[in-house]
Amino acid sequence: MKKKIITLVLAALSALSLAACKTGGNTPAGSTGTAGTKGTDGDVTYDANNILDKFDEKDFGGKDFRIYCANYFNDAVFVRQAPTEDADPADRINAALYKRDSQLEEKYKVKMVYTIAANDQVLADTAKELASTGEDAMDLLLGSLFYLGSGSGMLSDNLLTDIGEIKEIDLSNDWWNRNMTESFTLGGKTFFSTGDITTRGTTSVSLILFNKKLLEDEKTELPYQAVYDGTWTYEKLYQIYRGKSVDLDKDGSISLENDKIGFLAGSYSSYFGCGGRYTVRESDGSFTGVYNTPANINVLEKLQEWFNDDVLNHTYYPGVSAFVTDRAYFIEAAGCDLSLFRNMENEFGAVPFPKFNEEQKDYINFANPWITTCATFPITVKDTAFSGFMTEAMAALSRYTSSPEQYEVIMKNKELRDDDSKKMLEICVASATYDIGFNYNFGGVRSAIESVLVEGMNPSSSFAAIGDKFSENLNEFIASVTAGK
Repeated sequence: MKKKIITLVLAALSALSLAACKTGGNTPAGSTGTAGTKGTDGDVTYDANNILDKFDEKDFGGKDFRIYCANYFNDAVFVRQAPTEDADPADRINAALYKRDSQLEEKYKVKMVYTIAANDQVLADTAKELASTGEDAMDLLLGSLFYLGSGSGMLSDNLLTDIGEIKEIDLSNDWWNRNMTESFTLGGKTFFSTGDITTRGTTSVSLILFNKKLLEDEKTELPYQAVYDGTWTYEKLYQIYRGKSVDLDKDGSISLENDKIGFLAGSYSSYFGCGGRYTVRESDGSFTGVYNTPANINVLEKLQEWFNDDVLNHTYYPGVSAFVTDRAYFIEAAGCDLSLFRNMENEFGAVPFPKFNEEQKDYINFANPWITTCATFPITVKDTAFSGFMTEAMAALSRYTSSPEQYEVIMKNKELRDDDSKKMLEICVASATYDIGFNYNFGGVRSAIESVLVEGMNPSSSFAAIGDKFSENLNEFIASVTAGK
């Protein structure tokens, strides 16, 4: 299959910090974590060979289906989105994408045409420039939720199409993530969606890795069963890492570089995992800021108790080194971090972030918006019927081709090492949570919450500086986006 691949010759902007990849059972609706080689719909079992039978017969006469995307998240992190002819023959994701695209080309008589940007920020900047000039350059844009939204300003500048107006796309289908749809439907309009259409489904969610040897040496039960039982709570995690930090170099303090540490954690993931939110979507579709409600302040105050001397804020490379050399019991990681642990000598496992308590219904895992990849459509897309049909078919077929291959590659490359950890990752992907308050940092709330958890500030004092700015920024943003101004 001959495929037209265009690479943008653009100078990348200043290198993005790898720390952007650091993220600060129960399977909810909208799961993208249960993708597999087969699925059922009533009495029909679907797989890669017949899922396209659900769609109308089409012959587009060799028309180009133009996709803009990036294979590099930043200058250092590679997560393939588009197949390339120069890829290593052993690259299974590349092979799965070629197989998917070949089926689409043959079935619908189209040509899959990729324009590959240097990285996600370059992609967003380029897409904005093209949309601003009115150029019909693409049929589908696959890029970072952060950069396409708040980073580039494409959403606030009204350069994106409401997916709800594209009748060929049905976001209630299993290959779309309904958690994101609910979180980013603004005034009845939906501009972003993610799911099986992207190969980055496993990379953006936060999870916790634990050192099996350290736990087993102390006769501590591995936390898998607690996750399955629904009893994996922050208090249970706390009781394991409590008192585990050791000042190995005897300098009077605990450091990432030299000492033994209970938990290398980030603030955002713990807050979301315990049910903390910045905003909630009401039944009428409106959004309300809830960061300063009694329930969320209670979460913050408990986390301040749990973030004791046995917890250090994870600062990426030193944290990874501490974990792989058996100097940390637990470490927070994003899916894109997993390859960094591939050569660790001792065994490790993975679990979702714990619940606040057993009354909390589901596990909730923070989805890093910088890494989360979404499907969206610039307002310059002229043939939305064609774009919508091909995007929906591509997403459906991906569920049975490239999506399951992601998990197989992670296991084969020893990025995860046992079946339980694979199931844990599926739970994390399925429970990924999104929050527009976090993404758009209304009133500076993101840094305010971080100051509470990292610097130990009183929540009420930290939030006092925000005042009415959060609700004002939120309401202005939604009004602008939904009014099309």
